[in-house]
Amino acid sequence: MKIKGKMLLSYMLIVALFVGIGVAVTLNTMKMSDIQANVNKQVEIGNYATAYQKGFTLRSQGLGEVTTDPENAITDTQTGQALTAATSEYLISTLPKDSQLYSVFDSCYQIDTNTITPAVNKVIEAYQTQNTAEVAAQMQVVNDATREINANLDNFQLLVIENVQAATAESQSYANFSVILSAVGISTIAVVSIAMALVMGKRITDPLKKLTDIAGKVSMGELEHEIKINTKDEISDLGEAFQRMINAFKMTSAMSQTEE
Repeated sequence: MKIKGKMLLSYMLIVALFVGIGVAVTLNTMKMSDIQANVNKQVEIGNYATAYQKGFTLRSQGLGEVTTDPENAITDTQTGQALTAATSEYLISTLPKDSQLYSVFDSCYQIDTNTITPAVNKVIEAYQTQNTAEVAAQMQVVNDATREINANLDNFQLLVIENVQAATAESQSYANFSVILSAVGISTIAVVSIAMALVMGKRITDPLKKLTDIAGKVSMGELEHEIKINTKDEISDLGEAFQRMINAFKMTSAMSQTEE
């Protein structure tokens, strides 16, 4: 292989190392971006769950005021219902159906739909008919169901925090791997570059030094030299040319001696 080809191969090897490291770091960065997007999604889900819980709290407060401040009670109840309806729709449509988060929230949703909403309607009806006993009974149902939902939502938030922590730890591991990969890759490229420079330099300079020494001796009349350079490149061709030149000098010298 010619010197140009050897240098090109060395350059291509270094470029391949750079590309390999760059691809690995890029893939790691993309994975970290996906994980960060998941973290942001988990935080958003947690915020919606918090808003959902506030809607229940507001609705409970409104029901508690039904006998003391009916107008404000109706406003708070309606606002709370609107808030829980909007947030529950988002969470039901966003959470993966096979996830633990969905299972926990679905239990809250079922309690809301099957227990609290009918009880709220009964509280309003009982209040309108001035059935205080029924109001108190249904309020107790609402309060018990609300406590159960709050407990489930607390568990829901804990699961969200655990998911965020796990995703953050995974992202950090990818970041650490990228740093290690970059450090090891750059060190490897530096070592390979230096090693290849030394090897290429030796394979070029040693034969050239040998040819220079022989050329100096030939210039002094010493023709008994045999040049053997097996680099199979331009330097090897140069060595063969030197050998042909020496042989030509020998023939010329022999002819001169014969004529004399």
